[in-house]
Amino acid sequence: MFSSFTFSTNISCTYRRSMENLLRLSTSVLVSEGNLSLEGSSSYTVRMGVFQDSNYTILYEDPGAWLDTNVSLYTGISVADNTSSTAVLLIKSCHVTTTSDTDTAIYSIISDYCPVMNDSTLYVVENGVSLQGRFSIIITEFAGNDSRLYIDCQIRLCNTTLEICSPNCSQTNPGIMDNGVDITNLTVGPLFLKGKLYLFFIGLYIFSYQVLNINAFRTKYLSIHVFIFYIFFLLYTIYIIMYVTDHVDW
Repeated sequence: MFSSFTFSTNISCTYRRSMENLLRLSTSVLVSEGNLSLEGSSSYTVRMGVFQDSNYTILYEDPGAWLDTNVSLYTGISVADNTSSTAVLLIKSCHVTTTSDTDTAIYSIISDYCPVMNDSTLYVVENGVSLQGRFSIIITEFAGNDSRLYIDCQIRLCNTTLEICSPNCSQTNPGIMDNGVDITNLTVGPLFLKGKLYLFFIGLYIFSYQVLNINAFRTKYLSIHVFIFYIFFLLYTIYIIMYVTDHVDW
């Protein structure tokens, strides 16, 4: 005689709140993923994201969030922990761009493995010492006239037993050789800047005002087309205001 029993249970997993785990477990579009190889061997997963705190424990994950221009961005990069024990992560360069196209770079953060010398707000925490790379910078330094920004970085693995992996940034030549190494690009964004919203609204109102005036001058009265355009413009503006209010703490 056989008996069967059915039971159910709840299972939960607890992870240490670290930069590595947050990047590994996140499904946000603001976390960029790529692959790196060490001397042509196995491929290792690498992920990059932007954090809200200096402990790298609060990850920006909402793609609709607007950021203040007077706060620091903490960028973290982590390679999977199954990587060779002799490998460390090197950040070759990082730039701020206005699109996902790296040709639109407007501000250099790291160049030739070293932080740019003219930025007092830039702090490189890790580069060439572990399987993680970390740096922070205040947004105001590169906000400019753009309200949408991306962070693009070139990274690679370095074998500590065969290469110099710690850049000497006190000299003109950091001492890092790139011959035949696998370099990968990671891009995080878009990041929306809160301080540029007023420019967007001013531009919309000026455009609408000019269109209405031109049509009124040519036709001596507001045509039905202009009237419809104006209604749609007002509805669109209300929609934007509602969206921004929902995403921004004014």
